[in-house]
Amino acid sequence: MVFRGSLHIAFTGTQEELTRVQKLSLHYAFVGMKEDNYQITVHHGDCIGADSCFHTIAYYAQARIEIHPTNIPGKRAYCYERLHRMTTVVHPVKDPLVRNQIMIHSGRFLIAAPEGPEKLRSGTWSTIRFAIKMGKPVFIVWPNGELEER
Repeated sequence: MVFRGSLHIAFTGTQEELTRVQKLSLHYAFVGMKEDNYQITVHHGDCIGADSCFHTIAYYAQARIEIHPTNIPGKRAYCYERLHRMTTVVHPVKDPLVRNQIMIHSGRFLIAAPEGPEKLRSGTWSTIRFAIKMGKPVFIVWPNGELEER
């Protein structure tokens, strides 16, 4: 297979489990990118909930995975230990707000899977707002499966 190029994607999501349709939407997004012949690298925060699910989807889509873990042990999913791959990179542990900014700078765009409408004091929404401020495209996968671009 000849790759069109490398595509780095940042991901953020709820600490709750993704809905079935959110999972399907993410899966189909990977299928589309693979059909476009991109070598995909994903960046996620290794958090419980959406990050863990996204890691599994990315793993089976044969994406290169870069984990940016939080310094809050109770919030970590430890995805690297669950699905080990030679193409998985684990970055140093950082404060959530710092690591989220690093992930945004690492990706061409952000895929976000929030649990609902925008709210303050939400890591997911803080990351979305930062990506928009940095001029990065943001694709929100809502719990009902709808996709919104911001």
